[in-house]
Amino acid sequence: MSEFNGNPYLSPRTYPPAATELEGAEPALDQPWYGIGFLRAIDRFWRKALVFRGRASRGEFWWASLFQYLLTAAVDLAAWGVDIMVWHAGDGDGPASTWSSVLVTLALVLPGLSVSVRRLHDENLSGWWSLLPLAFMIGNLGSWGGSLFAGSAQDALVGVLTGLLLGLAYLMSSVVLFILPSNPAGVRFDGPFIHARGESSGRDGASGRDGASGNVGDR
Repeated sequence: MSEFNGNPYLSPRTYPPAATELEGAEPALDQPWYGIGFLRAIDRFWRKALVFRGRASRGEFWWASLFQYLLTAAVDLAAWGVDIMVWHAGDGDGPASTWSSVLVTLALVLPGLSVSVRRLHDENLSGWWSLLPLAFMIGNLGSWGGSLFAGSAQDALVGVLTGLLLGLAYLMSSVVLFILPSNPAGVRFDGPFIHARGESSGRDGASGRDGASGNVGDR
């Protein structure tokens, strides 16, 4: 959606803007933040944990992914130490590791899924594409499991090779699907509130009230 800026010698401004009008200003929570930093991305990751509408920039997604890996590693390491010191589990595989893994997974599953869906929306893709890596991962685990109970060495080899291919497909899809550039057409996935603001901005701009329309689009 384009917005007339009131000057016929300047090109129309695209809505929604790729960045805020004031450099360094924080976009509204219902808009993607391009060029976001690590700490602010974590903040939005938690604040939008249950928000599946709208879009997320590449920075929002990949900083959140890094945070999830770091958090999981830190909790696993701490639990491993507790198992050794408290439960005297020599390999660190005790109740602390088991329960911490379950709790971290439960805490991250919905925020991780929602930011994945919003990242796909920013690429103008349906959020259902987020199930593709999951399908490859399930197929990978099934293939490896099948190879363990194969009736012959040939069947076991087929299971192992299939598992390797599905594992590679999982890794590739996990990267390729979420690294694509932003597509302005992804605004169609935004909530009704954003569309209403965009239409209002377009009407104000067409009336020559450019200053007011730009502010409406950014709040």
